[in-house]
Amino acid sequence: MAQNLHDAANASPGKNPHKSAKSLPFLGITDSRKLNKKCCQNGGTCFLGTFCICPKQFTGRHCERERRPPSCAGVPHGDWIQKDCLLCRCISGVLHCFKSEFEDCGHVQEEDDLRSKGFGMQNIFTIYRLFIIYIICTIFRKLSFGF
Repeated sequence: MAQNLHDAANASPGKNPHKSAKSLPFLGITDSRKLNKKCCQNGGTCFLGTFCICPKQFTGRHCERERRPPSCAGVPHGDWIQKDCLLCRCISGVLHCFKSEFEDCGHVQEEDDLRSKGFGMQNIFTIYRLFIIYIICTIFRKLSFGF
């Protein structure tokens, strides 16, 4: 191959190097049996048999390293924890929580029920409407009866 490069560089100036009998061979892999079509991990796409185009959450020559935060505020990736009455798992730096029934969660569930049945936005709007009606009635009474 080095000899081919030397010969191509020293071709006579009068001759067109493209029409010369000597040419440079293709240096890439041309035999499909030699291409490693499984060179990538984690869903990466193999390019030219040796390079990988990785999905955005993976990196490395063979997409072997995951690009994720190592933990969720101290909870390692993949670990489960109990948080109040929730069962949570750290997945790629995000804590995903699911409602679960635990023996020591009865009081918390009761507090949640009280909050959901207590004064919410709908009740505040009802009180506001009643207050407006009261003011209108008071103004109407004063205008009608002169008090």
